[in-house]
Amino acid sequence: MSDFMALLPGWEIADKLGAGSYGAVYKITRELFDINEEAALKVMSIPKEEDTVSNMRLEGYSEQSILEDIKGRVNNVLREYKTSKALSGNTNIV
Repeated sequence: MSDFMALLPGWEIADKLGAGSYGAVYKITRELFDINEEAALKVMSIPKEEDTVSNMRLEGYSEQSILEDIKGRVNNVLREYKTSKALSGNTNIV
């Protein structure tokens, strides 16, 4: 995680807020011009577990089917992102 936070200079992880099927959400903070800022950062990994691909190989999945599975998962996340982006700013949605 520290390697990832290097991409966000000045921000620090304050707390882990939760985790789901593709990653975790963290509360991050920074001080900028004497203003304390807070944000949520969702860190996603597909596949989530490092040994997922190894396990799929052991279960007999071909390299092509593993790749298709991972691409499908990425596409699902992208669809969800596009939908939430399209709905942002709607006063009836939190």
